Amino acid sequence: MSRGYKVSVVIATYNRSASVKRALDALSDQTFPAEDYEVVVSIDGSRDGTREMVDGYKSDYDLRAIWHANSGRDSACNRGIRDSRGAIVII
Repeated sequence: MSRGYKVSVVIATYNRSASVKRALDALSDQTFPAEDYEVVVSIDGSRDGTREMVDGYKSDYDLRAIWHANSGRDSACNRGIRDSRGAIVII
């Protein structure tokens, strides 16, 4: 059974590994309890190491990377929303 979170943060990205890392670092600094939120990085066909960076990133919160073929920002956002488990979704 999947865990229900209060909040899901969805980050849709294409070839922005450095920007995603800064966002993940900022989320790590939040005071919101890590067990109450998840982060879903929806990777839209990136070839700059974003997937590997997310897979190797250490965090207190639940972090998942979803990779799919390049199909545009809207598709990446929608995929992240579909795969999120939070009662509230922040994009």
